[in-house]
Amino acid sequence: SPRTNWSRLDTTRHDPLMAQPFFHMKTEGFWTLIPKEGTLDLEGMAQFTKSLVRLDAAIAYAQLNDDLFALMQHAESNLTLQHALLHRYFPDAPLTEVPMPYGQLDMFTDLTRQILYENPADYRKEMDALLAAHDDEEVFLRGSLFKREVTRVYDHRCAITGMRIHAKANISMVEACHIVPFAHSHDNTIGNGVALTPTLHTAFDRGLIALSNDYRVLVSDAFHEQAGEYGLRRFEGKELMLPRNQDFWPMPKNLEWHRGRWGFN
Repeated sequence: SPRTNWSRLDTTRHDPLMAQPFFHMKTEGFWTLIPKEGTLDLEGMAQFTKSLVRLDAAIAYAQLNDDLFALMQHAESNLTLQHALLHRYFPDAPLTEVPMPYGQLDMFTDLTRQILYENPADYRKEMDALLAAHDDEEVFLRGSLFKREVTRVYDHRCAITGMRIHAKANISMVEACHIVPFAHSHDNTIGNGVALTPTLHTAFDRGLIALSNDYRVLVSDAFHEQAGEYGLRRFEGKELMLPRNQDFWPMPKNLEWHRGRWGFN
């Protein structure tokens, strides 16, 4: 795990918080932090480095230095880069004991497998333990992988509108939506997710739309909208565009929970 590798590398009493190097190493020339709209003063943001969750609230993404990005594209140069960084920042560490690259690839693969295939009840037990241990880094990582895997299995396409956009810039028009909110369920497994545009994601989260057990759109009667081609009611009864693998479809019990939460019959 990242914490185990940190204990092998570090000879200080510093906490293994991934947010700190991500933020503070912006002065090393490796990357430039791009703030989210409304974040004005990056220099005064040290308070956000206490966890990745806080940092994510202020930073949109990091733009890598072109030379660094080029090095990372090839396995041999990438490995050389990793060793160079380890010798630069952890000169006294017993590097031969550290799995390369930090065991992260194996960890990502295992967490991705859990998101796609693990029983939701077992997954929630693991998440409850991580939350109780205040392991913000792994909680954040699991959430990021959930967002990645949900959009990936839906082929980066909104399940309702079919919108699918590829852009060179860091632009996303499709989001991973939790069916039962994570704060309530602690469930990042694939059956608790659906890919939607930001507008439909918000409409789903606020109970303006729901999904039936036969995967059709339901529209609430509890709001009024001006008639037009951009309203929500045009989606009433529309069949979802689901992943090819039926194992990745939304779980009916999650859809039932959402409908019950918002009073759909």
